[in-house]
Amino acid sequence: MARYRNLMVGDPAPWFRQASLSNPSYAFDAVAGRFVVLAFFGSANSAPGTHARAFVQANRAMFDDSRLAFFGVSSDPEDAAAGRLQE
Repeated sequence: MARYRNLMVGDPAPWFRQASLSNPSYAFDAVAGRFVVLAFFGSANSAPGTHARAFVQANRAMFDDSRLAFFGVSSDPEDAAAGRLQE
């Protein structure tokens, strides 16, 4: 039986692999050593997804990928096909 744990702000995330736009087996631990915003929004076309993408675009300088990285997680296969997501 799978065991799940709710993560709170500041908790270390467990290591996992997930498909990304450019890597079918992206190792999340590759971002170790920096702050990470991990947003699960269902679809990039939903209200939360649209808001998250707009926030990142408006604050792109803050998300420099050296100290702070943003990962938006979508479960909508149309997001990639429609070009709503980018690295």
